[in-house]
Amino acid sequence: MEVTCREELLAGLSYIHDRLGVLSKLMSRYIELEKLYRAELAYTGLKARTEEIQTHSVKSRGKLLVIALSSTIAVFYILLSLLSGMGPGTALLFLIPVVILIFGGKRKKLKVAALIFLVAMIAIFTFVLIRHAPPAAAAVLGILLAVIVVVEVVVILFYNSRYVVGKNRKTDAYNARIIQDTDAKNAEIARGNEQVSMVRERVMDEYDEVCTQLKRNTPWFPPDYYYLEAVEHFIHAVRNFKVDTISEMVKEYDTCVSREQQLEEQRKTNQRLDQIINNQQKSAQLAQEQNALLRKQNAMLGLKFMQDQFNADRQYAATQESGSRIQDSVDRNTQAVKNFHNTIRRG
Repeated sequence: MEVTCREELLAGLSYIHDRLGVLSKLMSRYIELEKLYRAELAYTGLKARTEEIQTHSVKSRGKLLVIALSSTIAVFYILLSLLSGMGPGTALLFLIPVVILIFGGKRKKLKVAALIFLVAMIAIFTFVLIRHAPPAAAAVLGILLAVIVVVEVVVILFYNSRYVVGKNRKTDAYNARIIQDTDAKNAEIARGNEQVSMVRERVMDEYDEVCTQLKRNTPWFPPDYYYLEAVEHFIHAVRNFKVDTISEMVKEYDTCVSREQQLEEQRKTNQRLDQIINNQQKSAQLAQEQNALLRKQNAMLGLKFMQDQFNADRQYAATQESGSRIQDSVDRNTQAVKNFHNTIRRG
């Protein structure tokens, strides 16, 4: 398409304006589709599985042996202190370090201190027991100790085989439900994103097709001015007989844009100047306020000085024998104070 007259130029500009409007709508649609994309959900709310009491390695067996022996002997002496009438205070001396050993977690220093304290308590009470307890009592206590060891072994086996397994079975079932629900929601999200992607591709294909048609049908149009603001300005200039050719049209637009840029820069400069003037006015007002405050402070200091001088004169006059000199000094200073007050009032 070649432009040979003003009417063809106006018709071509109207066509470009229409196609650019279509492209703007397609781009807006594309952006809206981008906002419809949803991220997949994470697996939140999963529970951790309960760990078994480990007995498969030498290290785990050693830890278990220390805890089992210390807790067994501690329980033995707790029962001994309660049965012998030593009271709950003695029992707590064994119970507290056992609790720290079992539930102390990764606090190694605290657990070592608790173990040392427990060993010391066991050594002391064992020495007392061997020295003062009768043989029959020692045999009964030995049987009680063996029973406690058997009970602890049974507790460990029951904890691993029943409690831990049962709790982990419930945890696995709960986690499986969460994973299944999340997978179902993510599948729905994926289907929605797939539909959005298909629509977006169609919009992009249509956008590319309109761009190709626009450039193919308007080879005469300057390629750097394919935007609505420029085309609307071109239409206004041609319709109102400001320009008749493409060259004049582009020059007139560039001149207008340059003038608008200059005006915008001038507006920004004026705003900066107004701000500077405003800051200067505020600074001048602040300086005036500070000067007034300083004058007031100086006046108060001067008044205090004169009052101190007046009081000193009165004291001096009181020591004199002549009453006339006292009266003259008082009158003179009183008049000076009044004059100073009048000076302050007049500014």
